[in-house]
Amino acid sequence: MPSLKWIGKKDIKNHHNEVEYRVIDCKENIGDPDTGNLIVKGDNLLALKALLPYYAGKIKMIYIDPPYNTGNTSWVYNDAVDSPVIKKWLEKTIDSNDLSRSDKWLCMLYPRMKLLHQFLQEDGLIYISIDDAEVFNLKLMTDEIFGKNNYLSTMTWRGMHTVRNSSKDFNKNTEYVLCYAKNKNKLIETGNTDTYLRYSVDKTKNYPYDDNDGNGGYKLDPIYARNYAKPYKYVFLNGVEWEAPRGNYPRYSLTTLAEMDIANEIVFTGKEPKAKRYLKNVQEGVPPDTLLPQNIVGFNKNGTDQLYKLFEDKVFNQPKPTDLIRFLMKIQRKVDEKDFIVMDSFAGSGSTAHAVLEQNEEDGQNRKFILIEMEDYAETVTVERVKKVVTGYKFTGKVKTKLIEPVKINITKLLNEEYMSSLQKDIVDLISNYEGSFSKIEKDFSDNTLSIVGIKEVEEFMTGLGGGFQYCELTEPLFDELGLLSEHITYSMLAKHIYFTEFGIATSDSRINEELYFAGSYEKIGLYLFLDKKFTRNDFKKLDTKNHESFIIYADSSTLTTEQLKEYKISLKKLPFDIKDK
Repeated sequence: MPSLKWIGKKDIKNHHNEVEYRVIDCKENIGDPDTGNLIVKGDNLLALKALLPYYAGKIKMIYIDPPYNTGNTSWVYNDAVDSPVIKKWLEKTIDSNDLSRSDKWLCMLYPRMKLLHQFLQEDGLIYISIDDAEVFNLKLMTDEIFGKNNYLSTMTWRGMHTVRNSSKDFNKNTEYVLCYAKNKNKLIETGNTDTYLRYSVDKTKNYPYDDNDGNGGYKLDPIYARNYAKPYKYVFLNGVEWEAPRGNYPRYSLTTLAEMDIANEIVFTGKEPKAKRYLKNVQEGVPPDTLLPQNIVGFNKNGTDQLYKLFEDKVFNQPKPTDLIRFLMKIQRKVDEKDFIVMDSFAGSGSTAHAVLEQNEEDGQNRKFILIEMEDYAETVTVERVKKVVTGYKFTGKVKTKLIEPVKINITKLLNEEYMSSLQKDIVDLISNYEGSFSKIEKDFSDNTLSIVGIKEVEEFMTGLGGGFQYCELTEPLFDELGLLSEHITYSMLAKHIYFTEFGIATSDSRINEELYFAGSYEKIGLYLFLDKKFTRNDFKKLDTKNHESFIIYADSSTLTTEQLKEYKISLKKLPFDIKDK
């Protein structure tokens, strides 16, 4: 498989393993503190490593919007890699004149992507926003980390809604979203294909007829010959003789047409037969197109407008619209699990958290979010935005309300006079019904899609969506300068840490029992943590020997002999020296 080489690659390939564990200190609860939502301020490489013992293998979806490295904005490389080459880069500004800009960008992103890979569930997905500047380098790098076989798509969307008159050649207004699965095979193994990568759309209005016979709504389709080169003749049960014309879609064989005739699934409009197409027979959801639907995902301008409503000022440049992230959540449709966690380690203004809260409000699900942001605006913008969305905020401006679900109108519908006439009447009735409720009603027909929104001028308090989150900060390392455990380490923190370093997966508070010194179990191995005390024979009586065949004991020391430890299948590890910190 082709691989990408760059300056510094060999120095950072294992850097994610060398990063020391840090302590996360939660400072503030906003709204409901038990939602499981989290916003962490700190370098995302350090924060990801700190969160790994808690969330490894538990994240269903990752969305990140890393720096695009276009050269239009500068940034600083600050990863403490033990390499003479990379040490020269530290704290130096990287801009458009830096000829090794891509090398540094790849060195920054690689260890973070390696950690993110460990967070995903086996059937989890990662989405990465990017543009032309680094999309090809990113694809080769992520092929290496996630596996080329787990690559799903590079989706394209139009980020800019206007033409850049400053462009010297092409008007570059498109961006991309790369999508990988942790394990592509698991997308099918854990459920049928309708469970994943299907986008639900409201089709009920497109199936306007119902005979009240228990079969539900249907629409009328034209009938074309199955074999384009061989049209056929057919005599219907009502005596009408008819020749099936050549056409594109939908095509029916002679046998299928006869079966539908017998089942009373043919309707005559004059002498022209139409086939009943029932909504119940249409596959639930549709596969998402790699060209993202603009009327659904929006533009960067929509993200800017959302922030302006919250802050009444421009506080962040080109934030992603929440509709883009909501669309990605909705196509990953298996959301009926207890824990559907969405992670964003380049949180920016907090669009991902906002999108999770909005989507939960719409469909009643209980997705959770984990955000990481290192910049100074983490508190003033990221946290403040999500706080406003949760608790509510004062708003002055225009509110747009979607009056209908966007309707895709293809050539078949355009040529269907009955359908278009019915649609036109519905639109007139809709506008008439809502005319007094809005200061303006806008119709838009773009990308062959009709949408209608009502616009209202308001000055009011916008009710929050509810929920809540914890705001935390990244503090000192697990160990102090003397090699001793940090004074901020709690029993639960240390238990989760040693569980992860021993077994490579995360555990939870519900499996930890401090009174019994129990830190969890894995495949009949009992893990015990005797913090600030010796492990004695009396302590041995507390071990769950019924459910465990062997034990790992962390303690200051032990009164048991080496022979006794071996006899009882106990692996003794001394605190703090045997705790892995990397």
